[in-house]
Amino acid sequence: MNWLRVRKSKLLICSLAIAVGLNLAFNFRVPVQAAAAVLPPNNCVGIASDSNGDGHVTMQMPPLPDGDVGIVFIRPYAPILRQELDVLGLDYLTVADHSLTASGLTSSDRTNYLKSNQYGGLIADRCKFNIVGPFIPDVAAAKATPEQYSAQLVPLIGGLISKNPHTTIFVLSHYQTARADFTASNNGFGMTADRINAFIARFIQVCQPSGTIGRIPQVMCLDTQSFFAGMGTSYLLTSVDQAQFKTIIYGPSSFRPRVEQFFADHPDEKVVGDGIHLSLAGRVRLMHSLAALISRMSDF
Repeated sequence: MNWLRVRKSKLLICSLAIAVGLNLAFNFRVPVQAAAAVLPPNNCVGIASDSNGDGHVTMQMPPLPDGDVGIVFIRPYAPILRQELDVLGLDYLTVADHSLTASGLTSSDRTNYLKSNQYGGLIADRCKFNIVGPFIPDVAAAKATPEQYSAQLVPLIGGLISKNPHTTIFVLSHYQTARADFTASNNGFGMTADRINAFIARFIQVCQPSGTIGRIPQVMCLDTQSFFAGMGTSYLLTSVDQAQFKTIIYGPSSFRPRVEQFFADHPDEKVVGDGIHLSLAGRVRLMHSLAALISRMSDF
């Protein structure tokens, strides 16, 4: 998919191409107002995400289709990104995780990311790099339109650059999912291929040179799906066996002991992931790719 645009020097274009190895990055630059008195960004990478970033996912235990469903806490983005940055010698960059489970940009006050303490903390951190989205609930609830979602990205970005004009903001598009049957009537209701494609198409549009996001100088729009090239659907949390569960599980939840007991009783069986959130392989691929891009940009 060739829908990216980088308006920087030829040297930076080449560097980004080497960093990612894919046509992923949009970096749209317009003149930035003089900011001699503005402090430089802090050496950190901020994360603005939903339950993907937080690591809260749903799983279903057999027997299907009526097995019990609950939330488990798997490895979040932050510790994975931390490891990927360290491998690249970027240990001086701290990771500031401001993810909020079940949050969206068009939702009610309680779960609206723009009205959350997490967003306020992200602004206050003034990070050199920020990773934004995608916010799944805006698609999953089947209430927001692609236009409403993209419109809310503008104030989110504006808040980050208002006092930190030299930051770089990676805005991630949505990706295709393979929702499990148990999600179709609840948290995956709106996660249809056509609806996701509509959000992606709108994202491409607003990331064009004259688009509402594309004209913002600090923004790089990223095609998230491209990061998962060659992975089939393994980037998604689908069926999970005992070994995979032990690898991906990260923290406590009320449902976790029940899953662990299920595997103790049925060591050769699998539980069903929601097919919406990223698997461990998907998380590692995404954070690895972002860390590589950050590394290349840090050379300038």
